[in-house]
Amino acid sequence: MILYKKSFFKEVDLNKNYNCIISGPDPMHYKEQFKTNFIFADLNQNPYSKDLLLKSFFLFFKLIFKFKPNYRNLRVILTLSLIIPIIKKKSIKKIICFFDYSRLGKALKKILKKEIVLIGFQHSMRASNMDRENLIKGFDYYFLWDHYKHKNKIKNCKFINFGSLKSYIVLERGKKWNYLEKKFKKNKNLVLISSYGNIIDEIEERFLKNLSKNERISKINSIYKGFMSKKIKLNERENQALEFFLLCYAISKIIKKYNFNLIIINRSAHSIDYNSEKFHKISKKEKEYFNYFFENYKILGSDHFRRLDQALKLKNSIFITNISSMGKELFALNYKVIFYSFLGYKLNPDYFDIKSIFCLLKRDDQLLLNKIKKISNLSSNDFKKEKRKVKKTFPSFVPDKKKFKFFLSLSSLELKKKIKFN
Repeated sequence: MILYKKSFFKEVDLNKNYNCIISGPDPMHYKEQFKTNFIFADLNQNPYSKDLLLKSFFLFFKLIFKFKPNYRNLRVILTLSLIIPIIKKKSIKKIICFFDYSRLGKALKKILKKEIVLIGFQHSMRASNMDRENLIKGFDYYFLWDHYKHKNKIKNCKFINFGSLKSYIVLERGKKWNYLEKKFKKNKNLVLISSYGNIIDEIEERFLKNLSKNERISKINSIYKGFMSKKIKLNERENQALEFFLLCYAISKIIKKYNFNLIIINRSAHSIDYNSEKFHKISKKEKEYFNYFFENYKILGSDHFRRLDQALKLKNSIFITNISSMGKELFALNYKVIFYSFLGYKLNPDYFDIKSIFCLLKRDDQLLLNKIKKISNLSSNDFKKEKRKVKKTFPSFVPDKKKFKFFLSLSSLELKKKIKFN
């Protein structure tokens, strides 16, 4: 089979009761938010039982004929051969995939068919070029993050207009459902949702190496002009990086002229171990990036759940993003968000709404300032009126406590008790 690696195999105690299987991957660590009445199974973390190894051995060779012979499928077959005897022994019926691209979840359904109920999640927005139909097929229940035009094409799947699971967890564990109805008060906070990441490195390496602050900003504007006139070609990632550079530059001018307070929601730190050397290096690099644009700002950096909890405390702020899923998540929670995209929106037009007050889809710093002022002046009622006008594909679904109770009942998962996010 495959040679043993540390943590690659994990023994299961068959004397315990398990309500379901959580099928990985789980890069957001959703599983850690629930009581451990489940088994976590992933291609890199294979649960097994010594008492069932003989059954696993025979099942492994039986499954070889059901998949194309290649290394990736061999990994899947190994995990299936170890977990299926446990599923049958413990009479487990529910398989949950917090990420709909879980290969293991679909493979379990392929083998066990009606013996199990496969529950899937769309965990964030989907690019227009993605094959969403293929991602959804095979699930018995599918929790949508946002509107899907073609769900009627998919048979034998129950759709739930759900929204962000992360939002549900933060609202429920933090006891903050009342934040959905909090009224707005005026203040001068702008909150930039960072799009910083590896995409920045590519454009840095190509155009901005060893340049001073002023030289960088001048070069960025030059690249934009060259790109718009088709004298410079950029790939999709460089396109997105250029847009975020220009967004930061626009905000820096507005802040300097109108004395807004700037808060930045860090992006790169949330998925990295805070105790690792890698985290400190990446965090420092991102801070250096923002120092090119801003003199005074506060960074909110933490894991996925805590940074959303921190953002919830900024109800009276204006959030600004170009193409962040977190922007849609906050908008669903009734927070004021501006989606300022003049390059990337062409790659995913359904993600934006050109007619909405919450979108600005051309590069114009004065219009951005006007948007900030106009949205800042919206009352809670006016905000909701404007929100109701947006097209179906623009927002994520608003969290609903009844739908969360339905998910918990369906999955047999139990959320951990109230927690104060620090």
